[in-house]
Amino acid sequence: MNELIAIQRERLGRSGKVSHFFDPSSMRFFRSRLGAFRHVGPDLYFVTSEQYRYLSHVEPRKFTIRRMNADGSVTTYGEFQQFSTRAKAIAAMNRIAASAELEVA
Repeated sequence: MNELIAIQRERLGRSGKVSHFFDPSSMRFFRSRLGAFRHVGPDLYFVTSEQYRYLSHVEPRKFTIRRMNADGSVTTYGEFQQFSTRAKAIAAMNRIAASAELEVA
């Protein structure tokens, strides 16, 4: 998902903001993975997954919808780890993006 990282760097460069969302150390700490994404106007919606692990205890991977704003900042859309499967998160992201596209048009 280098494209997401490149888009954020370009947007942050224009806005002068700093973000550590895609830093390798942050991604490792949260055991984050990047999934599908979709552009809607100046915003970009995407899915992440995170997995909690402590010693030998490992939780199932859960999925979150995110939005990268025009200035490069990233926000959570809905609840953190709201979805139990990637398919449910992507379906919800597509519904949200389709609704947002109607507002942009």
